[in-house]
Amino acid sequence: MSISLPTFQRYATKGSKSVALEADPGFAVAHATKAALDFEQRDLRDCALHFHAALESLARGSTTREQAYVRAVGQRIHGDRFAYRAYAEAYPEDPIGLALAIPTIAFSGAYDSPIDAWHRLDELKPLHGDIWWFTGLLAFARVEQGDLEGAAELADRSLRDEPHGGTAAHARALNTLWVLSPSFGGRLFRGNGRLA
Repeated sequence: MSISLPTFQRYATKGSKSVALEADPGFAVAHATKAALDFEQRDLRDCALHFHAALESLARGSTTREQAYVRAVGQRIHGDRFAYRAYAEAYPEDPIGLALAIPTIAFSGAYDSPIDAWHRLDELKPLHGDIWWFTGLLAFARVEQGDLEGAAELADRSLRDEPHGGTAAHARALNTLWVLSPSFGGRLFRGNGRLA
């Protein structure tokens, strides 16, 4: 069975990459995404296995976008931390590429300054609107900006549409921690409002 890129994106943004790989073991983007996650978690063995599987899958046929995605993951693995940013600029509608490029609880991101990443998210609001995964990214950014009220509203909106959205859940949890226990929550943040 072959899985389409939009279907995979739905799986991947819900954290179900293994489901996508089971549905289509030869899907290059699924293997590349697993390699990216393994790289972030410093599981270099599985990272290499999935990246090589992605390359093998590309050789059997792929779209320009799939090739660009796998190339960006490979460049990141080999030290180019801005590769995801370039991919996300070329394909701003791709939730996985954007999630990899924006620094969050799960990814190191591809921006020197979090302020630049936050501005990019704001620029993309008209494109993505109220899509749950995007509002979850915005919620996390708002927490980091110190806008806890805005973060809570965005996280709640995102979680209403997708109760298993990890980025929104983290944003909501950090917001709740801050509100319920300002002295403890305050210790989580550095003086510039960023998570410590």
